[in-house]
Amino acid sequence: MKHYLHPLQSFGPSNDQLPVYAPFDGNFDGAEYEQQVLYCYNDGIPHGKLMNIRSFENPNFTIRLFHVRPVVSTGRIRAGEIIAYADLRGCDHQNPNVQLTTPSSFDITTEGGGIIEGDNFSMFEHMDPSLLADWAQFGITPDNVVVSKESRDADPCTNFDGQMCSNDEICLAGQTCTQE
Repeated sequence: MKHYLHPLQSFGPSNDQLPVYAPFDGNFDGAEYEQQVLYCYNDGIPHGKLMNIRSFENPNFTIRLFHVRPVVSTGRIRAGEIIAYADLRGCDHQNPNVQLTTPSSFDITTEGGGIIEGDNFSMFEHMDPSLLADWAQFGITPDNVVVSKESRDADPCTNFDGQMCSNDEICLAGQTCTQE
């Protein structure tokens, strides 16, 4: 399952304001530059990096954080530790040479065999329980962000023409998600 996290507008289009915390104890296996290029910045820069984090509890379970700037070295990480900053910079889809003045979203996907049949599972289902209360303050719980297999089968989200699937978007309580 992929989640698109929409930050508060106050973070602006930055790559050093919104900390990203490790969701569980695990291993940061490395990062690579994003394939997506922001051409509206200095003739094009990668849209941050992609981080791979493997769970110690289940080594087959990995989360991938997209559009982040890592601040830790590869190796062991602990739940709740700041591991990156979200890269919230973006370019206007209608005019790719224009920088956005509002923050872009960042994304999380999961991988791992044998945890749940198929690939319909979420980072929030495997997050350290001590961290879930922090998310709940903003109206985000596993119950309201995990898309069930039945819901996904009914709405398979097959139209990937630059738009994200609306039921994969996560907005803080009281906010409206806006697609870049």
